[in-house]
Amino acid sequence: MSCFKLFSLLSLLLAWPLHAFSAPPEDLLQDFDSYRLERNLEAAQALQDLGEAQAVAWLQSWAEQHPDDLSTFVMCRMLFQGKDDAPLRRPALGGPVFVGAGSLDDWPLEPITLFEGIPILVVRGYMLGGHPESAQDYLAYCIQNGSWVSGKYALPTPEEVDDALTRFIEQYDLTEEDARFIRAQAE
Repeated sequence: MSCFKLFSLLSLLLAWPLHAFSAPPEDLLQDFDSYRLERNLEAAQALQDLGEAQAVAWLQSWAEQHPDDLSTFVMCRMLFQGKDDAPLRRPALGGPVFVGAGSLDDWPLEPITLFEGIPILVVRGYMLGGHPESAQDYLAYCIQNGSWVSGKYALPTPEEVDDALTRFIEQYDLTEEDARFIRAQAE
């Protein structure tokens, strides 16, 4: 696959509409409804196929152009891990509004969780009283303090996704509203 084709694919995969994080929390909750887990899996696969150096350069360019975009934070949580068994800190985006009755301890990869290899958005939005961390700053933190994940992401079938989401919803005993939010991520 040519670099131009790959860049076009990544741009398409990651370019969904989200307001800047400085918007009121009510607007943020609506924006999080546009998250699609398949797009993130495909983007993570494409970045892994580039190799760490090229993927990091692409992410840096993306974060510079889209400093408030959720996709950079999601890719950081999917593609970087802490060094020496020390977890990476969460992005400083505000107080997360989680699905279910979860807390920060329940979701160490916030704003997502990897459930059976599927990146599920577990944050419905953030309550913020100041300025959020930029995508560039969080990416720089991950580059400095993390290491590139060695495992490759696989794209499950729609049936596998549906089954996994059903298990996730049952395991966390989610409300109907939260279950709809989770299931919409696979539409």
